Amino acid sequence: MIKYQYDKSDVDIQKEELLSDNYLQVARHVLRHKKFNGDWSQTFEREVVHRGSAVSVILYDPALDTIVLVEQFRLGALSDERSPWLMELGAGVIDAGEDEVEVAVRETKEETGITITAPKEVYRYYTSPGICSEQVILYYAECDSQEAVKTAGLEYENEDIKVHVLPREDVFQHLHTGQFKNVNTIAGLQWLQFHLQEK
Repeated sequence: MIKYQYDKSDVDIQKEELLSDNYLQVARHVLRHKKFNGDWSQTFEREVVHRGSAVSVILYDPALDTIVLVEQFRLGALSDERSPWLMELGAGVIDAGEDEVEVAVRETKEETGITITAPKEVYRYYTSPGICSEQVILYYAECDSQEAVKTAGLEYENEDIKVHVLPREDVFQHLHTGQFKNVNTIAGLQWLQFHLQEK
């Protein structure tokens, strides 16, 4: 186990101000924290986006040796040289009080048409901890990719999703060529590639 020198008790939040509470919550903090030499840092300001946690699901069909991915528009990728439509693992936000596994099952059905049971937790990680509090729980689930629909998404959430069922070898061939721009997808596919090599 890696031992960290400090924990959250070594952070002194002096002021917190809510700047926005719309689609995302944005807050400004005035704070200081312990330095590695034991001193306190100077007081400084930082903004952070509070989004809560999300799930992302690696969908693999061992019978057909296929991987299920979804394609959808992402505003944050608008400046991408190829396209702001990204190829990703299915994912969804966990609302307050929701069970993480149930969200993984529900979001998989909503985004791909596929029913999964008992997804296995792989990792928990922060997507961009310098500016955002979002933590992703990454799951793995074996599936029947023949259940996949062609398009999916909830209209009232402005989702327009194209579902792709792709041969595993094709996906892995493109894993290290820059085709995938979403960190959840890269982490999940790398885990799957390693996991299948171990079998």
